[in-house]
Amino acid sequence: MKKSICILLMCLINMTLWAGEKSEKRIYMIDLSGSMAGYHSDINVFKKEITQLSNALSSLDSEIETIIIPFAEKPAETLRGNGNELSEKVKDFKVLKGKSDIYTAWYTGIKEIDTSKRNLLFLITDGYQNCGVDTRKLSQELKSFSKITSKAEIEAYYLILHPKYQNNKISRIFETERNMFIIYNLKDIVKKKPITKQKINTIKRNNTTKKYREKTNTLLYYFYLPIIIIVTLLFILALILIVILRINPKEFKEIKERLQNRNVIPNNKNGINKEKRTFREIAQNPIPASLAKSCKKIAKNIGVPKDKTEKILKDFRKSRFICSKPKDRHANFAPMAITIGRFPTKEELQKILKEKKLEPSSENIRAIHYEFARKAFADKYNITPNQAGQIIGALDHTIHEAEDGTIQIVPNSIHDYYKHDGLVSIRVKELTGQTYTENLT
Repeated sequence: MKKSICILLMCLINMTLWAGEKSEKRIYMIDLSGSMAGYHSDINVFKKEITQLSNALSSLDSEIETIIIPFAEKPAETLRGNGNELSEKVKDFKVLKGKSDIYTAWYTGIKEIDTSKRNLLFLITDGYQNCGVDTRKLSQELKSFSKITSKAEIEAYYLILHPKYQNNKISRIFETERNMFIIYNLKDIVKKKPITKQKINTIKRNNTTKKYREKTNTLLYYFYLPIIIIVTLLFILALILIVILRINPKEFKEIKERLQNRNVIPNNKNGINKEKRTFREIAQNPIPASLAKSCKKIAKNIGVPKDKTEKILKDFRKSRFICSKPKDRHANFAPMAITIGRFPTKEELQKILKEKKLEPSSENIRAIHYEFARKAFADKYNITPNQAGQIIGALDHTIHEAEDGTIQIVPNSIHDYYKHDGLVSIRVKELTGQTYTENLT
């Protein structure tokens, strides 16, 4: 008995669905702005869109209510009737002067929706919203279409008239949002789509699949929740290390040492860092206000233009990362340095020494290196090498000859605090075979 009742109910439901098929309404929003005809563009699709629209209208059943909304900077007069009546009228469409306001045209089309009918909306445009609201507002409006479709049988189609229109913002929305589709020819949607038994079965399968997914997603949520929390906490910890403590993420192996180093005050008997600033303070604020003021005064006195001084200070004021102490006199000041170029290679250095008739001594090599550094600094900021040397000193920085050959400008307080060798030691060894240790405190 129960089985018979269920079968009867299913038959009644199916009969209701088949018998209750809604009449159809089609709303066409067609862009007639200059860009559709190739104005300010090399793509002319005007004739193509008119031909497609006319052919599609002539193929529609006479009982389908049809609305056509031509637009450019604003919607023109709306045409109403059936497909056959309107197919000839659209052939008389001309290019409208002005830009495209897709947003207003779309909104006008939305207002034409009849919830008692099956509504099909067609947007025919190149996708350039260059009048009225901005593209962000248009995107929001298009994405809200799914809220409408939940209450009525409504579909929207975007006609792609040229391959270049495939990747615009509108096409991406129509590709991803519910009940929104991309088509390449209006003839693809000329026939009504009645609700069939096959479609009913599809809906059932989709509902079953949906329930299974919801159940699976619930299990996955509770399974992955602890993992998500842990990953989030690790991410926050990484941010603390990178942003707050100024630790370079590429060198996490030295984290322990750098954490210990952050509160160290790098000063020595030579009176370096009289302000007694810590490594962390120097990294966060390499050029304090008092030093910037002094640097501006010196720069003005030596003829450095104000705009160039400001550019230099802007670069050197940027926060940096804490460096670790040298190992076996091998220093890595890169985290706290400003890199401005490269020193000459061994071969280039040999050539320069030969041209200047100089011995490959540490003093001569360093003199050449410093000349290169001042010139690199001067070229970067469009000042003279002499000005560059004075500005570096005014910034309370010094030239560091990194072992990898890079020209680094490093805070004096950091550079002079650690005993270390550099590129000079390497070049002396390469050119003379002798070991040279730099006398740095």
